[in-house]
Amino acid sequence: MSDDKTSAPLRVGRFAEAEQRRSIYSAVVPTGVTLDDVLAPTYWVHVARRLRPYDRIEVTSEDGAFWAELLVLRSSTTDATVRKIHSADLDPLLSQVQGIELDMTRVVHRGQLEKWAVVRTQDGAILRSGMENKSAAIQFATQYEQQQAAQPH
Repeated sequence: MSDDKTSAPLRVGRFAEAEQRRSIYSAVVPTGVTLDDVLAPTYWVHVARRLRPYDRIEVTSEDGAFWAELLVLRSSTTDATVRKIHSADLDPLLSQVQGIELDMTRVVHRGQLEKWAVVRTQDGAILRSGMENKSAAIQFATQYEQQQAAQPH
């Protein structure tokens, strides 16, 4: 008999498709939330019940500032302990899709959730958001500006 220690071969019951053992979630966090914030157990209070150990969470900042993959270690009804597997600090300027400036409005891309938006230049008010593409936002902005120009001053 050899002195080499060998492990018994892996049994079939310990081998399965990963989707049967854990879930992968996506979380888009608001602009200003940091990686340190999402590592705090209480950050997950509203979704902690859904999480199980070894679930993964892909976190993306709405403004594209960072991306991270987290591993759930423990969860309860009020919090979840997560560990950062890996992360990347992203340049928000690189993640923003180039918008355009019109006379009274700006067409901007506001991230994965708000998508394309039209912002009134005068006061920064969002006139409309959630548009799927830039051309729809430009069309809305153009119509808005035409309506404003047609109104008596």
